[in-house]
Amino acid sequence: MKLFLREQLPLLIMVPIQLLLTLLIYSLAGFHDWMLGTYAIFIGLIVLSAYLVYTYSTHKEYYRRLSTPVTSLDESTQSHGQHPVPQAFDHRFLEQYNLYQQEMAAFRSKQERHLTFINQWVHQTKTPLSVIELLLQDDGELKKESMQEELDKLKQGLTTALYLARLQSFRHDFQVERVSLCSMVREVIQDNKRFFLQNDIYPDMHIKNDVDIFTDKKWFTFTLSQVVINAIKYSNNPHQRVTIRTLHKDTYIELQVIDRGVGIPLQDINRVFEPFYTGENGRHYTESTGMGLYLVKEVIESLDHKCYIESQPGKGTTFSFVIYHWEQ
Repeated sequence: MKLFLREQLPLLIMVPIQLLLTLLIYSLAGFHDWMLGTYAIFIGLIVLSAYLVYTYSTHKEYYRRLSTPVTSLDESTQSHGQHPVPQAFDHRFLEQYNLYQQEMAAFRSKQERHLTFINQWVHQTKTPLSVIELLLQDDGELKKESMQEELDKLKQGLTTALYLARLQSFRHDFQVERVSLCSMVREVIQDNKRFFLQNDIYPDMHIKNDVDIFTDKKWFTFTLSQVVINAIKYSNNPHQRVTIRTLHKDTYIELQVIDRGVGIPLQDINRVFEPFYTGENGRHYTESTGMGLYLVKEVIESLDHKCYIESQPGKGTTFSFVIYHWEQ
């Protein structure tokens, strides 16, 4: 009731003033029948009261709900009355409730993916740690290369976990700038030099020195490194090459990472970007969390670039980055 009276207060003030002003105008015009004037004012107040009673009765539930603290989200879906205003209020409230539910479902999904990845990564971390422990217990010569290989696995896993955590606040953690594509590719190759040597795979780069792109160097370097690491993993046979080249189009540049490895089975090609999907190769050739390409896709699209995969089982895979608004 208090909320209703507060809302109708301007009307409660203006109508009596209007009636008195009307009576005053008639008095100035020579009308002096005060009994009739008082009766007119009384009739006006009766009409105002009837209007207020009708409005309150049709909006009673609406005002009650607005005045009562919400104890459950389900209350948002309950009806507030059949009058147009409460119905419009119900419709808008239901829209907000559904939007909230969608955002919460998306948030929970991201949290569950992150938790699942962390659990998988912690489990996989046990293997390199166990290997390092065995190497330290060896009475013979310490095999530094073997230890370095296991440490590289730990570093790669930590990097992936770190970028997965940062992805939640991507909008606040990127800066677009002009970057030399050739220098960035060389940096990725240098960072993964040991991994190339361990697998006896050779980088084959065909990129001009004067090609620049506009992107976030940190995030793009991470995605390119993920793709290069995958290309090395699934090259399968030694003495193979991983080719990194560019194709120049009218409105974009296409950066390709090409391996001559096992390829991707046809049933997996459309699902490689799904979180935690390892596919046949991930199960048979190497340990995989199924998050690498998912992160690549998420980051690339957040940077307003595009990416896609072409592959032939037994012949190799081509991963392509499509980068618009580039300058040469």
